[in-house]
Formats: sequence, C-alpha cells, structure tokens
Amino acid sequence: GNPPTGFIFGPKYTSQVLYRYSPPEDAALASTLVRPNRVTNAEEVVFSKANYGSVDRAFVIVEKDEVLSKQIQEWMIEKNPPKRVERIQGSDHMVMTSQPAKLVACLLGIAHDLS
Repeated sequence: GNPPTGFIFGPKYTSQVLYRYSPPEDAALASTLVRPNRVTNAEEVVFSKANYGSVDRAFVIVEKDEVLSKQIQEWMIEKNPPKRVERIQGSDHMVMTSQPAKLVACLLGIAHDLS
C-alpha cells in the first residue's frame, strides 16, 4: 500500500511528551487544537539562498524537547545555519506554554539583534 501522508498526536503523547513541563490547563486547552501533521522526508526539503536564505534566521534550542532530540536540533542548525542560536532550559517541545517568559525574552533579544 501507500505510505502514510499524515499523523495526529494522541492525547497521551501530547500530555506526556509535547506538554510535559507545561501547566495542565494549557496542555488541556492545546489538546483541543490538535490537527493532522504532514509526513515529510528531510531529504526532500531544499532551502535556497534567493528565497528562504535571504532572511536572517535564529534557532531556539529547547533543552528538554522530547520530540526533536538535541542531535536532531543540531542537525537542523548544521543543514540550515541560522545567524543566531539561543537555548531555553527547562522547557518541553511547546516552549510557548512551558516557559513563556523565557521565550518572550529570547524573541525580544533576537528581534533587537537581527533588526
């Protein structure tokens, strides 16, 4: 048969992996917003200097991400080097709910430095 083209994270995975360090009320609200994700092959993704490469980029490494391991995050940085790399400790994959104040401070710093 044909390979899958998408997937949906289940409630157990969502609460135990995506939102592990997030407040329970945020995780509960977020679970109502789950939508299908497209399956992609990393080898298919091509970034060009003329388009995507013409924008200054930053990458925020999330230290306790259980979706994208440290090795995968470093591979993403290596394959598409950003102008700036930041780290946020103590966050799950959904840094906007598990460490919102740290994320805001990080994004403000990036915006200031790259503008």
